[in-house]
Amino acid sequence: MLYGNAVIVTMDEERNIYAPGALLIKEGKIADVGKDKALREMYPHETVRDMEGKILFPGLINAHTHTPMALFRGLADDLPLNTWLKEYIWPMENKMVNPEFIQWGGLLGILEMIASGTTAFNDMYFYQDVLGQAVKQSGMRAVLGQGLIDFPTPEAKNPEEGIQRLQTLLESWEDDEQVDISVCAHAPYTCSSELLKKAFRLSEKYHAPFHIHVAETRQEAELIKEKKHDESIVGYLERLGLLDSHVTAAHCVWISEPDMEILQKRKVKVAHNPTSNLKLASGTAPLHLMLKHGLTVALGTDGAASNNSLDLFREIRLAALLSKGLQEDPELIPAYQALEMATVNGARALGIDDKTGSLEIGKEGDFIVINTSDPSMQPLYRPVSHLVYTVGREHVEEVFVSGRLLYRKGEYFTLDASLILEKSHEIAQRIRKESGI
Repeated sequence: MLYGNAVIVTMDEERNIYAPGALLIKEGKIADVGKDKALREMYPHETVRDMEGKILFPGLINAHTHTPMALFRGLADDLPLNTWLKEYIWPMENKMVNPEFIQWGGLLGILEMIASGTTAFNDMYFYQDVLGQAVKQSGMRAVLGQGLIDFPTPEAKNPEEGIQRLQTLLESWEDDEQVDISVCAHAPYTCSSELLKKAFRLSEKYHAPFHIHVAETRQEAELIKEKKHDESIVGYLERLGLLDSHVTAAHCVWISEPDMEILQKRKVKVAHNPTSNLKLASGTAPLHLMLKHGLTVALGTDGAASNNSLDLFREIRLAALLSKGLQEDPELIPAYQALEMATVNGARALGIDDKTGSLEIGKEGDFIVINTSDPSMQPLYRPVSHLVYTVGREHVEEVFVSGRLLYRKGEYFTLDASLILEKSHEIAQRIRKESGI
C-alpha cells in the first residue's frame, strides 16, 4: 500500500519532512518513503491511498509506565509519593492484584495508549506473562519487566521467588517479535544492594534491558545520601557497577550535573515523566541540563494511577513547556527535540530502535495518522510545531503497527473494547468496595 498525499514527518537523522509525501508499506515494513510524485512514478502498480494532507508520524513510545494500574486511576490523588504508595497503592495492590487484574487492567491501559497514538511501551509491574498475552492480542510492541523489591509482592513472597519468576519470563519470551522482557529493580530505596546486583547480573546474563526508578523524590535522594555516607543515588549505583547502555533510569528528578556526567559516560537512558512528577509534587527533572550533557532522554507517562492519563502527546507538550517556563528561556526544548524524546529516543531506551521510532526504509510500519482538517490544526505552517503544541489524542485518527491497522476513529480492530470496559468496571466495583471510596 502506498499512502500518498500526506505530510510525512519521518524523525530520521536528516529530519526529513515530505509535504506532499508518500509512504510505501510492504509485508509490514517500510519499503520506501519520500516525495509523493517521485514514489507514485517509481511504484505505478501499487495501490494508492489518498491521505488528504493528513500527517503521518512514527508511533509514539512510552518509555516508563505501569499499564495495569489504569484500574487504580483516581483511587488516590493530591498526595506525596511516599503517602500515596504506602497508605493507598501498596495496600490495594496486595488485596487486588492478581492475573485477572493484570489482564483487564493491562487491556484497559492498552486501549488508551493505542487511541492516543502509542505503539510501544516500557512496563514495570507484576504477572507480566499475562500482560504479554494482552500485548500480543493488541498488536502493540512492549518491553515488560517483572518488578523486584525487598518485601513481598502480589506475585512473589520474597525477592528470590521474584527472581525465579523473572528468569522463567526471560526464557519463555526470548524469541518473541512483539514482546521483550526486561529486568526491573523497583528503586535503590526499596531494593538492597544485594538484590540490585543480583537483578543486574540477571539482565547481563540474558542481554535484557534493566529498568529502575532513580531519584524520583527529594526524600529518596536524602535517604540514600544518609545511608551511603553522603553518596548520591547515581554515585551509589555507579559504585555497585549497575550503570551501562542497557539501563533505563526513570524520573531522575533529583540528580546533579556530576550525576549527569556519570549517566552520559555510561550511556544510561533516562525516562522523563513530567506529569507524574508534578502531580505527586516530586519536583521537576532538570531536563534542559540532561540534554545539555548529551543524555538520551525519552518520555513516559508513569502509571495512570499517578498521572492520570496515558496520553503521551500530553507529556510531549508538557516536556517542551516546563523548561521554557522554569528557566525563562523560550528556546529550551524546541519542538523537534520534544518529538525525539517520544519517538527515536524512546526506541533507543527500549532497545528497539532497529525496528521503530522513525519512518525509514527497512523499519517496521509503525505509524499514526493525525487529522489535519480539525480547525485547531489549521493553518498548517509547521507540522512539527502542531505535533507538540496542538495535537492531542482527539487528533489521532489511525494507528498502525507493522502495517496492521489497530485503530481508526474510535474503532479498535484487534481488541473488544466493550468487553474490556465491562470487565474493568466489574473489577473497579470490587476495588471501590475494598477501598471504601
